[in-house]
Amino acid sequence: MLRRVFQCLALLAVATTARAELVLAEVPVAAGQTRTVIDFAVPAMADGAYLTLEFSLRPALRGARLLPPSGPPHELDAAALNTLPAAERRQHQRGDLHLMKQPLPEPAPGRWRLELRHEPAAAAATALLQASIFARYALQMERVGGVLPAVGNEQVLLLYASEYGLPRREPAPRLFSLGADGRRQEIRLVEAASERQPLTLVTGAYVGRFVPQVAGTQRLRAEVQPPEATRPVRVELSWEVPAAPAPAELPLAMQFERGPDGCWQRARFVLRWEASRRGLHALNVRLAGPQQELFVNGSAEVARPGPVELVAVLDAARARQWLQGRLDRAAAVTVLHAGGDTIDALLLRRDVLLPEPLDVGAACSAAR
Repeated sequence: MLRRVFQCLALLAVATTARAELVLAEVPVAAGQTRTVIDFAVPAMADGAYLTLEFSLRPALRGARLLPPSGPPHELDAAALNTLPAAERRQHQRGDLHLMKQPLPEPAPGRWRLELRHEPAAAAATALLQASIFARYALQMERVGGVLPAVGNEQVLLLYASEYGLPRREPAPRLFSLGADGRRQEIRLVEAASERQPLTLVTGAYVGRFVPQVAGTQRLRAEVQPPEATRPVRVELSWEVPAAPAPAELPLAMQFERGPDGCWQRARFVLRWEASRRGLHALNVRLAGPQQELFVNGSAEVARPGPVELVAVLDAARARQWLQGRLDRAAAVTVLHAGGDTIDALLLRRDVLLPEPLDVGAACSAAR
């Protein structure tokens, strides 16, 4: 579900109420056999459920149907199934994989039966069934974005409510930060569609942002109350928040390289950083222009833990192309670390007061 869609986001933690009852079954298929029956049980779930089904079969499938404990069968013809041929499977010896395209809502609790009609089996084999029974309503919460938790580091939460496995926007979920004293503070949520990519890629999701103010265990609770449900759907997520990686007022400095007439040719953003690990460290300063945002980057390879200066350089030509007027604040300042196959944001501060104003009008031009 959400995890598949968000392969492009760094998932730091996840919690979900998507409770599933998994049923696995296998039955022998004798040589020459043309009909196979698999029985399985569906449990009762409060506030409803839905069923998904997949099965593996070596003989070519001619037809299938699903029989509930009572009532008419559900025909599983070619239009109702997706099929992955055995030749395209890693476990090709199991035969073709058949998956039910649409979940079946509100399956009656009790004994179900899957009846398969197929070509005569060339040799003795086994038919495999996997049935998953999910609660009708689910709520998933994920901490995303790759920013490591720390005092002062903004955290991004993604919430996704669903019904029968499909997005449900209304009613909107609510998100709370839970204090050690039991108090809770509500965190504002906005629709992911109003955010920047890749957050906009998830239909029906909501985004919440908050900045931890104290070190210790951070607990968040999300909840939603569907009108048809007998009780709210709740999910909690917790993690440890260490002390701030940098002072509340960042030790960010600015240096200008000036031309003969006093205009500036380059602006250098310098951050004094205490590196706790080896590897590539990068400074990213995001400046907001009238139409687009400008990212000013610089990096340094850290051979051993200790103090390091991270420098990002903006030249006058880029500033004149993308920015206007006088900037007193940076939209965000980020410190990234790359080590192995991972990239982490060690620090993220938004709306940072610049040590000196950045006057784009005073930037050198080619005509000067």
